[in-house]
This record gives sequence, structure tokens and C-alpha cells, in this order.
Amino acid sequence: MANDWKVVSLAEHCTKIGSGATPRGGSSVYLEEGEITLIRSQNIYNDGFKRDGLVFITEEAAEKLKNVIVEENDILLNITGDSVARVCMIDNQVLPARVNQHVSIIRPKESSFNPLYLRYQLVSPQVQQLLLNYASAGATRNALTKSMIEGLSIPKPDLDTQDNIAHVLGTLDDKIELNSQMNETLEAMAQALFKSWFVDFDPVIDNALAAGNSIPDELFEQAEQRKTIKQNNSEKNQAIRSLFPDEFEFTEDMGWIPKGWESGTIADISFVKGGYAFKSKDFTDTGFPVIKIKNINSDRTVNTSDVQFIPNQIAKKAENFWLKTGDLMMAMTGATVGKFGLLVAENKNIYLLNQRVAKFSPVGSVGDKVWFIYCFLNQKSTIDYIVNIAEGSAQPNISADSIMATQLVKPSDELINIFNDAVDSNLSKMLINREECLTLEKLRDTLLPKLMSGEIRIPEAAALVEEA
Repeated sequence: MANDWKVVSLAEHCTKIGSGATPRGGSSVYLEEGEITLIRSQNIYNDGFKRDGLVFITEEAAEKLKNVIVEENDILLNITGDSVARVCMIDNQVLPARVNQHVSIIRPKESSFNPLYLRYQLVSPQVQQLLLNYASAGATRNALTKSMIEGLSIPKPDLDTQDNIAHVLGTLDDKIELNSQMNETLEAMAQALFKSWFVDFDPVIDNALAAGNSIPDELFEQAEQRKTIKQNNSEKNQAIRSLFPDEFEFTEDMGWIPKGWESGTIADISFVKGGYAFKSKDFTDTGFPVIKIKNINSDRTVNTSDVQFIPNQIAKKAENFWLKTGDLMMAMTGATVGKFGLLVAENKNIYLLNQRVAKFSPVGSVGDKVWFIYCFLNQKSTIDYIVNIAEGSAQPNISADSIMATQLVKPSDELINIFNDAVDSNLSKMLINREECLTLEKLRDTLLPKLMSGEIRIPEAAALVEEA
């Protein structure tokens, strides 16, 4: 730590430290839409605020929580449970908001702390470990009390230094966020095309309307919407439309589907296999990294930072379970069953597939790209089906065979390959952006403790960020 930095307790330099409560009635009174958000622990991560699972409450419920009104630039800290010590800045776009009893607001005095600097201090390895140690001291579940938070000792350089540190680290986070936003757009475009072609059957409806063929009642509303859309009559679009039929036919299993398409299963387009059953005694601190269930994230990514390793000699025996960038995997057991993600191999590393994690490998007739399968899995109806058939009295469990038996409407192999080619540039760019994010995150996580301790000077760190 720089010699001239004071170390102060948060109690002296914050205008608010406090958690909220769950509205009377619990989850039964949560709203899917509304003007006032209720922030819970699942919205708070060390790498930022997540809107997944965000709920809303009535003005009446919010009034009872007026002592925990969230303000712009507040810091939010998880104080109970498995996610204890996770911390982030509020996403100002979700305001007005309240927090529940599992989340504490930390609001520093403007004259004492730059909020972003303080957030980086709280997420630094040293403070994170300290918070986890505090939380585990209780007799029951992990918990941080108000007095623990107030008593935290934090280095406090002058505000100009805080601003500069926050700017350096914030620049990296801004680059990461920009890539993430770009990826959302790239994926949304691919998913929209999949839905249009293979869920809503837009080209088939367009062809049927043009040919004067009948439209099934179930698709009548969609057909009426298609009539209002100006058709793209370019040569390329006409060539694509020619690959789609102009009629529908009824099937027992799938209802009305495009004529000539099949009522099939995932097995028609992909082989699915579970991972290698490594023994717990085989895991080490070095070697080949192993992807486990816990590494499959809810945002369709794979966490490669929190991994265990297998020695080289054992890894060679499991060569059929090696993984590379772009491989598609799914959790097969536990509360996360059905979650899936695409691997981005850090530094081109080879990873290993652990048991109870499934890998999807396209069958030869549909090429080697997983994009059609990936977009199919991203349909809510697909995952709902897989989760519902998961079996096991102790915890949900699904086999590779059960995954492969999941029903789908199968178009021609040619059309699947054309779709894969159409979205390949978008989804490949998405993986490149994720790889760049991993590099930026690694640099940020390297600079963070060094900046916070004064080990590295701001100009040096700024130069490294400029090169990134």
C-alpha cells in the first residue's frame, strides 16, 4: 500500500450502510413488470449487475421499504448465503429500486470516496477473502452483519488518485461491457433468424400465401402479420425462399409442420455424450483444466477461471473428452440441469469434459457447426422439456440418450447447413469477442490488487490498458 494512503473504516465515511426486507407475501407479490424494482442477491455479481431474474413490487410495498431506497452510484453487497460478499455498482437504469434483506446498500460520502474506487476495493482479492472469512464465522449460514461492514478497513488515497484508479480499471470494464453488448446484438440476430425460419415458419407462410395455399388455423394470426410485411424480393432472398415448401402438413407428434420436413429428435442432428468420470484423487493444481457442471453459466457461457486440473498422463487417456473453443455443453445434473454454453478456451488451452456434463457433436450430414443446435436449445420450450424430463429423487438428472430424444421439427440437411452458414459470421465473432473479454478481465484482475496496494503506479497501468 502507498505510504501516504490512510486506512479508514467504512462507518466513518458512508452515509448509509443497511439492508432491506422481503415484502409481506414474499415471492407471491412479485410482479413481472412495474415501475419499482426489487433487487435481490441473484442480481449482484462481482463482474457487474445482472438483470436476469429482476422483479418488481407495488408502490405500496415500496413505501414500506422507503428506508432502503437505492440511489444512483450506490454499491450493493450480498450479505447472506452462498453468494455472500458479491458486490457491484447499481445499474442506474433499473431505478427506482429497493433491496431485500439479503442485500446491503453501501453509500459513501462524496467527500471521502469515489464510489467506483470503493467498489473496486471491495471486489479486490484481499477484501473479498476478508469478507468471506467474516461471513463464515457464524454458527449457521454465511452472513455479514452491519457492524462487520461498518468495521471494514479500506485504504483511502486522495480523491484525484481514487478517480484515476477508477478510470483505469473502469476503462477495461467499459471495453468488456462494449463487447458484451455487441455479443447480445450478434446473438439476437442469429436467434431471430432461427425463430423466423424454424419456429414461426415465415418463409413457408410467405410461399403458401403466394401460391394461394391454405394456412392452418394455428398459424392464421402469423399469416396475417406476414401479409403486412413488405417482402424482400432480392435474388438472394428468392433463392432462400425456394428451399422452403409452400404447404403445411399435420403430424401426430408435432402438429402442423412444413410439408416434407420431419418430426425428429436431437439425435437426427447431433450426438450427445457425457464426460469422463475422473476420480477426485486425480485432481491437482496444474495440468489440463476440467469443465464441470458448476462452470456452465446461465448466460450460455462457460466459466474457465474456476477450474480444477488433471495431470497430463491421465488427460491423455481421456483424449476423446478433450474440448476446444466453440464446443457446446450442457449440465446434466442438479439445480442447473439444462443450462448450456459455448466454450471459449483461454489461451487456446485444451479442456477436459467432466462426467455429468454433456457435449453436443453435430452429425456428419449437417456439417461441423453447432449453431442450429445452439439456437434450438435457446428456445424456452426446448429447455422446459429437458428440465421436465430430468429424473432423480434427490436431484434432477438427465441422460445423454434423453437429451438426444428431445423432439424437434427437422428441416432438410441442406437448409440446416444454409442456416449455419448464414449465422456463422455473427456467432463466430461472438466467440472472438468473448476471448477478448477473457484477456481484458485477466489484465483487470492483475492490475486491481496492484493499483489498490500502490504496487503499480497509475501511468504504468494506464499504458497497459492503452495497449489492450
